[in-house]
Amino acid sequence: MSTNLNTYFKNELLALSSETKRKYPKIKEVSEKCILKLRSINDGGKKTNMELAEVLSQNPDFIEPLQLACETQNNKLSLISLSCLYQLLNYNAVSELAVPGYVKSLLNILNGNTEIQLKILQ
Repeated sequence: MSTNLNTYFKNELLALSSETKRKYPKIKEVSEKCILKLRSINDGGKKTNMELAEVLSQNPDFIEPLQLACETQNNKLSLISLSCLYQLLNYNAVSELAVPGYVKSLLNILNGNTEIQLKILQ
C-alpha cells in the first residue's frame, strides 16, 4: 500500500473533529486527543506504516472516536469512520480489545441505515 498511515489516520481524525464541532463535542475532543497521541508516538513521521500499525494495535483508545462516530447514526460521520476502520484493518492497526465494541456499533449502523448499506456495497 502506498498510503501513509500516519497522514491518512490524522486526516480522518481531523475530518471527524471538524464535522462534530457543535453537535458531538465528545467526538471532537476524543479525536483531537488521538491526533496529539499520534503525533507524539510517530516521532515526527519517522515510523514506518508497519511500526505505527503495531503501536496503534496495542492501544484501543485510537478506535474510540471511530466507534463514537458510528454510534451517532449520522451518515457522514459513519462513513468517515467506516472508511478509516477499513484502512486500519488493512494495516492490522486495530486493537483486538476494541473489536467487540466496534462490531456492535457497526451492526447498529447496518441494521438501521440503508444509505450506508449501499455505500458499503459500492
